[in-house]
Amino acid sequence: MTTFIFHRFLILAMLVGLFFPALGHDYYVSFCQINHNPEAQTLEITLKMYTDDLETALANRGHEQLFIGTDKESPVADSLAFEYILEHLRLSVNGDSVGISVIGKEVELDVFYGYLEVQQIQTVSEIKLTHTLLLDSFDSQQNMVRIRANKAEKTMLLNSEQMSDSLVF
Repeated sequence: MTTFIFHRFLILAMLVGLFFPALGHDYYVSFCQINHNPEAQTLEITLKMYTDDLETALANRGHEQLFIGTDKESPVADSLAFEYILEHLRLSVNGDSVGISVIGKEVELDVFYGYLEVQQIQTVSEIKLTHTLLLDSFDSQQNMVRIRANKAEKTMLLNSEQMSDSLVF
């Protein structure tokens, strides 16, 4: 049932973006994909959000415009963006807090993709995620998460009312 709701929510969010791209957006959503790679013993994390939302969150912290993903991108854009991301993303696996490493970023049009990794994860029986990205800037922010581990896929929807959740695999 949760997967069904997640997919309907995802389709709605994509349709809003397709039909009203020039109008900006009143709907604030980010996507997080976490995949357990048992061969590499890692969790591979991909974050996807609107670049202007990330810029707004950083501006609300007192940073000048960083022009992320443009020819005018500030030399400190990556470090500030990932500092913010790592501050708002906490993860524990099998009851243990884990460190998240930055791999890099890509920007396509107005979408920011952040790539992260957690190393030395042999098995996954439980994942607890606290995901507060952009909640400090947008009251209606929705953070959608999809986790794949042990040949299973589970989802969660985090927001200002529920900032963390646990999934058992």
